[in-house]
Amino acid sequence: MQFEKLKEVRATVDAVLSKRQPWLDEWELIANVLLPYAVQIKGKRGSEWRAVRKDQAIVNDYPSRAIEDLSAGLMARITSPARKWFGLQVTDQGTSAANDAVDQPGKEYLDRMSAIIGSDLSGGGWYAALSMSTYLDMAAFGTACIFVDEQPDGSVVYDPVPIGRFAIDVNHLGKVDTYVREWSATAQQIVKRFGRKNISHRVEQALKQHDHKTEFDIIHAVLPLEKPNRKGQRWESVWFEQAETDNTKVLSEGGYFEFPALCPRWGVRPGDVYGRGPGDKARGNIRMLQHYTRGMVLMLDRVIDPPKAVIGGNADLSFLPGAVTHVSAMNGAQVAVEDLLKITPENFTVCVNFIEKLERDIGDAFFAPLWRMFTDEDRSDISATEIEARRQEAALRAGPLLESLNGELLEPAVEMRIAMLMRQGRLIDMPESLARVNIKVEFISIMHQVQQATALNGIRALIADVQGLAAIAPEAIDHL
Repeated sequence: MQFEKLKEVRATVDAVLSKRQPWLDEWELIANVLLPYAVQIKGKRGSEWRAVRKDQAIVNDYPSRAIEDLSAGLMARITSPARKWFGLQVTDQGTSAANDAVDQPGKEYLDRMSAIIGSDLSGGGWYAALSMSTYLDMAAFGTACIFVDEQPDGSVVYDPVPIGRFAIDVNHLGKVDTYVREWSATAQQIVKRFGRKNISHRVEQALKQHDHKTEFDIIHAVLPLEKPNRKGQRWESVWFEQAETDNTKVLSEGGYFEFPALCPRWGVRPGDVYGRGPGDKARGNIRMLQHYTRGMVLMLDRVIDPPKAVIGGNADLSFLPGAVTHVSAMNGAQVAVEDLLKITPENFTVCVNFIEKLERDIGDAFFAPLWRMFTDEDRSDISATEIEARRQEAALRAGPLLESLNGELLEPAVEMRIAMLMRQGRLIDMPESLARVNIKVEFISIMHQVQQATALNGIRALIADVQGLAAIAPEAIDHL
């Protein structure tokens, strides 16, 4: 790569990483009380650091369980591997009007396409990436990333990228189009992946010394091109050593036809690149929950082993559990040994009630009522009207999230795989009815069906009103 070109790439990478810098502190604060092992910030990534306990700030694990329930709920209700959650249909300018014109061979072909894509998603680790990383990161930090790595044999690997390892930027429309990933690899790993041709002198020395411990910082940048290259690729891919001073050396360079990083964001404020999720909203309550849980544990310790004052000395009082303070009679002690604190059951009741309130508020932030709605549908003591009202409330709350998932994760993942299969020649013998039409992803998960059913409530209400009116004026049916 030419000197000026690599210099420009490095400058872009530095700008993207600099824009991410203020978010790292926010993510680390959230991780400390919610997902302590999720963030991998530079300088805290080595094997020694990864082995260190990072959950010391967590005394009450309810928030961690709440976010895991949210992740499991999203997995089960939106992208369940046990049921079909998407299909393909023909569209006409954003509607499904043209779908009725597709003949039976065309519909069967769309079903085969869906089956092939579903198999590729499952075999590439798609569901593991969603359940173990993506949904958790979105809920906690507001942003997640899956890198879609196309293999030489045409298969794909869905690689979840940890928070702190990637940086992104957006175009003028607010759509993510720039991806930077920070890698750490030993000299042996670098040579195995990229060969020895363009490695730095430092890596060469580590190889000669059989150094299997030292890790080197590698940058992978995927940047948009102003116009497609000779292959028709719209993104360039550059790998280089971050500390290498030779601005002509790159480990590897190439390109992509589609943007290979899926970066769903929970909610994005105007002017922000990264999103904010429920973890940011609930962080204050989570910190209070840990604080008051510690206080209740300390109060219980004082009940079990109360601090005492013993006559015969002169010292400052200590109220720690089990502490013994030697005091003179002038301090107010009337007996040889006296408990310093009198904790009553009412003290525990107040503390327990406040902790339960905090847990309810945290659960609400992580959509706990939404998952209870699905669980409660099988209860006999709840009427159909109440169930329908809960469905509507759930659809309203989950609406913005579904729009974000559709536009930044699910739809791009399916469309990207279709484009790859087209280039690989695996989608052949397309029927004539599909030759010159638009094919769109249709989501049919439980949550999408709830949202679509809610949209029909207005139509149901209109029909009910007309039916009532028809008893007086039968011609109302004709107008309907």
